[in-house]
Amino acid sequence: MTDFLTKKKYVHWKEKEFITDQTYKKLLCTDGILPRIYALPKVHESDCPFRITSFLDSSLYPLAFLYKIIARKSSKLASHIENSFQLIQKLQDTVLDK
Repeated sequence: MTDFLTKKKYVHWKEKEFITDQTYKKLLCTDGILPRIYALPKVHESDCPFRITSFLDSSLYPLAFLYKIIARKSSKLASHIENSFQLIQKLQDTVLDK
């Protein structure tokens, strides 16, 4: 369930138009449904651990919406790496001391 301080923050974001009314409603957890977890076994590993592939109905599930909102509103840091190819490009001329 959404606690009072979190709800207050969501109301503030909605008033400042950081989030839409629809997003506000998605972020509120009012029914307290237990999350459903879906996982796939990592069969290529010896002890066969599971990789969580979905976490529907979790109270944290709406945070995916927050990421999109924050990403649109903020600029990327100079240290941001988009993918492994960009990482290789940035590190290509780097020399490490022994």
